[in-house]
Amino acid sequence: MHFCKTQRLRIRIRNKFYIETKLNRDLKDDLIKLFTEHVAEKHIYSLMPLLLEAQSTPFQVTPSTMANIVKGLYTLRPEWVQMAPTLFSKFIPNILPPAVESELSEYAAQDQKLQRELIQNVLV
Repeated sequence: MHFCKTQRLRIRIRNKFYIETKLNRDLKDDLIKLFTEHVAEKHIYSLMPLLLEAQSTPFQVTPSTMANIVKGLYTLRPEWVQMAPTLFSKFIPNILPPAVESELSEYAAQDQKLQRELIQNVLV
């Protein structure tokens, strides 16, 4: 068993050396690209509604977990922001356009609504 692990490690090191040195490519970038194309892109349309639903119920998913997921998705494909800009803007700065002074009362109303919802969910 020790031989197999050692052999696999040598193969990985040689493969990484070959990819990075001979092909002049970064193995991590190649793996992220493959993951994005073969896994994330296939599941993003089923994942996004689940994230939106989880976000609508406070603390259904811990904020740090949600932040990691959203930031990870943004790292894989920044254009996915267009699917749920409000969700992404909660965890990534400058996603939404800057605030407009004429809409300050609307922003305040949204904040008050969010505060009421949080209070109701905490009391329930």
